[in-house]
Amino acid sequence: MLPALLASVLILAGCQSAQDAGASSLFARTPSVAETEEASVKSLVPLFKALQTLEAGKTAGPVVAIQIGDSHTANDAFSGRMRELFQERFGAAGRGLLPPGVPFKHYKPALVTVGQTGPWTFHSSFKPRTPGPFGLTGFRLSSAGPGATLTLESTEPEGIDRFAMEVAPDDGAVPPPEPPEVRFDGQPAAQPSVEGPFRVFAPPAGTRRVQIHAAEGFGADLLSLVMERRRPGVVYENQGIIGATVAVEKRWEADLVHAELAFRKPSLIVVAYGTNEGFNDGLDPQDYATTFDRQVGALAAAAPQAAIVIAGPPDANRYSEGCPGTGKARKACAPLSAEDRANHAARFLDKPTGEACRWHPPPKLSVVREIQRRIATVRGWFFWDWEAAMGGACGIHDWVHRDPPLALDDHVHLRAAGYRLTADALFRELMGRYERYQGRQVSR
Repeated sequence: MLPALLASVLILAGCQSAQDAGASSLFARTPSVAETEEASVKSLVPLFKALQTLEAGKTAGPVVAIQIGDSHTANDAFSGRMRELFQERFGAAGRGLLPPGVPFKHYKPALVTVGQTGPWTFHSSFKPRTPGPFGLTGFRLSSAGPGATLTLESTEPEGIDRFAMEVAPDDGAVPPPEPPEVRFDGQPAAQPSVEGPFRVFAPPAGTRRVQIHAAEGFGADLLSLVMERRRPGVVYENQGIIGATVAVEKRWEADLVHAELAFRKPSLIVVAYGTNEGFNDGLDPQDYATTFDRQVGALAAAAPQAAIVIAGPPDANRYSEGCPGTGKARKACAPLSAEDRANHAARFLDKPTGEACRWHPPPKLSVVREIQRRIATVRGWFFWDWEAAMGGACGIHDWVHRDPPLALDDHVHLRAAGYRLTADALFRELMGRYERYQGRQVSR
């Protein structure tokens, strides 16, 4: 891990803004436990106020949480458990914002099934040469004409009573594209209202099935779909792109993201990038700090009513390729020493032998985690250490060999049980601080 002083210099040199002008004072000394706890509760106050209002019965609509990140978010195991926990305690209000259609293989969102038939084409912001526009989901779905159909079905007994469809701007096309036909449980939808890029429908309460049929001449693109109920409770959304780094957000249209966040009005945004950056041996820490601060800062600025939680990357390990023999799954794991870091390429990449033939965290992963932690401190965001929740460096190696295992053999991704276990840990931390916040409000 970078020495604290070097990490501080990178943050301050790479991404200090006007509002961070006093950031250097944060690194002059290590804050006390009491100060750290006070700052962590303060950073979550926007979420706590929303939950307190919800519990007091003073809100008609849901509290919205959005998790944004890479494959750990895309698979909906971690976010799905967070959704379960929030909805069990505060009430369920549906699934919320979804990508349009089926964005990748094995896509299985919780609370809703999604299917598509006919001439649809998917576009991903992960591919640098793919033209936009892109919003929060990072995906865009194009129809080539009639016969293209999307079907969404709520698996909740309560169904939905609110559906929204986000259509990409048509740039003044003449004539404008015909809107797709929307049906609820087989019945034609009434005329929607328009809120920014969203067409908002009010289907009958308890609606389970939504079908979207591309009309003749429909040439617009879909960016997202919303399935929910307008009632008190929680909606926890996940927007993840496999293989993504925080830099993918540079390809999202700022105006679209701003409009989407204004429409969703989240009380919580969980940012969960870092694994893919950590496996990039050529990562420039200063450039990364600048990018992370700028992109997450843009989300925070577009949603000033939201608490920002930075989920540092979970523990992940790599094996030194080129080692003689086989059976790498049985090899031990050990963190990198200072000497290992200084000579990483020579020891682990060129012709590794001996102790170098082992599982170990990639050298930039702890750098990424520390940068995220420092930026969160400067910005007043809540930082959660996912690696610590797994037992620290090489924790994933132990999880691979548990019976039953909690992580996959790739030493990067967790199994469903591992994601659930760590989501439980984050939820406990959030709720512990929520209860302390409530206690302070009562004592005043």
